[in-house]
Amino acid sequence: MTRPRRFASATLDGHLYVELAYLGAVPPPSDDELSFVLAHELGHLKERHGERALADMGSSDAHIGELQTNNPRVRALAEQAMNATVKSSHETEADENALYAILKCGRSSKGMEEFFRRLEPLDKRSGSAGDSKVFDHPSAASRRAHLRKRLTP
Repeated sequence: MTRPRRFASATLDGHLYVELAYLGAVPPPSDDELSFVLAHELGHLKERHGERALADMGSSDAHIGELQTNNPRVRALAEQAMNATVKSSHETEADENALYAILKCGRSSKGMEEFFRRLEPLDKRSGSAGDSKVFDHPSAASRRAHLRKRLTP
């Protein structure tokens, strides 16, 4: 399924998806950029952002357990609701996890830079003055600036 302005996603049941349009982009993502994107999505899973978003919406543990079933309709509805409640703090946390993970694996932080450079035109298309959000994500410029501060001792 192709979603506008989305490069990758993590689902409640632990699957990671990368959009074909992203992989086929010109220029294509480098290995370092793709590593950052996948590490970011793994960060959402590690921090249980999906479950936390559902809990914030008033779902009980029983409802979350129900979503772990193979009912595709229930899962799709839950993920739509979850994506609508993405918090900026979740994105920041996933970004920080991703940066830590790629550096620990010996990858370059240039992949992070490449990814946010790729995101910036989307912010501009949405009328961003630097604070606009793609899917309620903080702007690419602010996310990159935050992570650059993490790189300096």
